[in-house]
Amino acid sequence: MKTLYRANRVRTLTLLPEGEWVLVDERHVERVGSGDPPPADRTVDLPGTTIFPGFVDAHVHLSGTGMALHGLNLAGTASRDEALRLSREYAAKDLGPVMGQGFDETRWADPALPTRIDLDALSSEPVLLVRTDGYVSVGNTALLQAAEVEAMNGAERGSDGQPTGVLREEANARAQLWYFQSLPDRVIGEAQLAAGGVAGARGVTAVQEM
Repeated sequence: MKTLYRANRVRTLTLLPEGEWVLVDERHVERVGSGDPPPADRTVDLPGTTIFPGFVDAHVHLSGTGMALHGLNLAGTASRDEALRLSREYAAKDLGPVMGQGFDETRWADPALPTRIDLDALSSEPVLLVRTDGYVSVGNTALLQAAEVEAMNGAERGSDGQPTGVLREEANARAQLWYFQSLPDRVIGEAQLAAGGVAGARGVTAVQEM
């Protein structure tokens, strides 16, 4: 069945950059044009709208996005104490290793990062809190040992020589990789489906997982 969509403007992002209608044959775009349209089995009028092709995003942290949707989301926390409180409540669910995402200490009145000791008080399970940009994280002792990152480049140590729990560069990347590898395939799949659903709802029709 052929469907004709008529709008104020159709943007193709290619040659013949604009049109007034688009003809779709089942799932495939057959033609874009202006003026009198070709015959179709069904016509959909979309007055006042602009039609774009489906967007493709080639740089997506799909699994991480899905985890943030249904996991420990620390975006918008106003202080370190709030981030730690939400982390403690989540860890109390006893779901195993914990990853929290999205905190931004630059928005806190006191921008000091949580420490390994702070996170040790939350759970005996590995706990990893990841900054909003993904380039800095903080882990508790169980996480540092399980991911084997204490001696890696980017694992911060205090003046006493002990790990602070703050991870950057290689240590940060390894800690996050360890967390995702510790999860069952089912959990990763569910996270990817959740994030894919959000992408599709917003017009992103193809994504490439990082």
